[in-house]
Amino acid sequence: MSGIFVLFVLGLFVTVLHFVKRWLFGRYDDKLNSLSKRLVASVVFWVLAFTLPIADEIVGGFQFRALCQENAKLQIDAENIKGKIVKIVVNPRNEVLNGTAVDISHWHYSYRDIENNGEYARYDTYIAYGGWLIRNFWFRGTMIIHPYHCGPTENSNIDEFAKLYQFFIVQ
Repeated sequence: MSGIFVLFVLGLFVTVLHFVKRWLFGRYDDKLNSLSKRLVASVVFWVLAFTLPIADEIVGGFQFRALCQENAKLQIDAENIKGKIVKIVVNPRNEVLNGTAVDISHWHYSYRDIENNGEYARYDTYIAYGGWLIRNFWFRGTMIIHPYHCGPTENSNIDEFAKLYQFFIVQ
């Protein structure tokens, strides 16, 4: 059923764009007097028309990728964490970042000593949600043209992570 809806919306979008193109080209008919000019103008029009609804995802994808490369790495004090009893503190949890082209949720994980609250390991994870097109037709779905989740890939299993670095986790 949703596939039929997508095809209907796409057909409606193309139909509206066709009439907009005819109106624009009619206004500038004297400047588009040769076939080559019309062809170039048509290609530019259709590329822009199909890029516009996902432009925020393109920009948001670059912002998301930069956040992931900078912050979504495991940072650990491997020497001092050995033998420690730590708790995992998640703060912020599901914080939506401001100033990005798409909604990006942020979680910060911190491995803290239960005795002195010292931080021994940390990392961030991010989830990017879709842009204008996704928000208006698929409700708060994830991005369609970029990966939508990032976090550290090494030691993603907490038990194996604790075993590797020889520490203990309490709730």
